[in-house]
Amino acid sequence: MNGEKEHIELFEKYRNGDLSRSEIKDFEARLAYDWDFKKSFDEYLLVEEEIKLHFRQEMKAKLDALDLSLNHHTTKTFNFNGIKSKYWVISAVAALLVIAFLCYQHFFSSPNYKELVTAHWPYEEGLPVKMGNENKYDDAMNAFKLQRWEEAERLFDNYNSDTSIYFRGEIAYQRNLLDEAFNLFSDIQKNSSYHDEAQYRMALVLLAQGKVNEAKAKLTLVSKQSVSYKSEAKQLLKDLK
Repeated sequence: MNGEKEHIELFEKYRNGDLSRSEIKDFEARLAYDWDFKKSFDEYLLVEEEIKLHFRQEMKAKLDALDLSLNHHTTKTFNFNGIKSKYWVISAVAALLVIAFLCYQHFFSSPNYKELVTAHWPYEEGLPVKMGNENKYDDAMNAFKLQRWEEAERLFDNYNSDTSIYFRGEIAYQRNLLDEAFNLFSDIQKNSSYHDEAQYRMALVLLAQGKVNEAKAKLTLVSKQSVSYKSEAKQLLKDLK
């Protein structure tokens, strides 16, 4: 129970932007490698969405009831304390509008697309590293698997290949260097085995940057042209509607 409470407190801090930059990186890295943690976070988001839906329905019902009340008051002749009743209605309307505005600001304004991106970002486990059969990427891949991003980037930078470019793009994203990540993924050519995945990740990077229309356009292309990420692109397009 205490563990679940700690998770909820951490989820709330992440959602409210109360974590430091390093804590955000640790949180999002944990989502990538801890399946149980990610499952708990997904369930938390689902509950939060249900609360928002309940709030919208409840607010609509209250506004509808208030509208009926106002119609009644405008047609009714007050027998006594008419002025007080009038001001009470006006004050109630003003208070409800203020509450509605504050709740709208909290729940619905400026959607955080980064969370949606995190949920859809494909987990990259890296190339296998075999003992006794050294590969030129082994040191870089070991650093990548250990999430030593700066070291991995420096080692991959020694090679000019699609493999190097792709993993440097992944590292740039993990370091929240979104412009750099996008540019690196865009350098992957059509004849590369990494092309499909790079195109899908480009769309996600655009979404993380808040460039929703550009992200949708890229996802539409991926949904039509990709072999590996067609269904993922279609699902994300649905989630964005």
